Amino acid sequence: MLAGATQGPSLNELRLTIKSLLPDGHPTLTAVAAEFGFSSRTLQRYLAAAGLNHSELVREVRQERACQLLARPSVSIGQIARRTGFASPSGFSRAFHAWTGLSPRDYRRHRILA
Repeated sequence: MLAGATQGPSLNELRLTIKSLLPDGHPTLTAVAAEFGFSSRTLQRYLAAAGLNHSELVREVRQERACQLLARPSVSIGQIARRTGFASPSGFSRAFHAWTGLSPRDYRRHRILA
């Protein structure tokens, strides 16, 4: 369970649900809440009680998933964009650069050389 919430999904359950919804696009609060049988407002209260917000949690899951996939050279940037819920590779690249300060290709090169 989330810290401060009396009942509801754990942070790990939320992250796994968001990750599973990423290929369908941006996992909305409504879509995530529906996976647990909650209203959007109820899930929002659970998140707020834990000091979290939905958008930031989605961003964290997307970034983590992108980094995992970039570690696999056989997965193209286009595939990573789709698997992390972006409509285009360019949108993914812009977001990834904003998150890390590196392009996905530069991140991948740096990771391979490390």
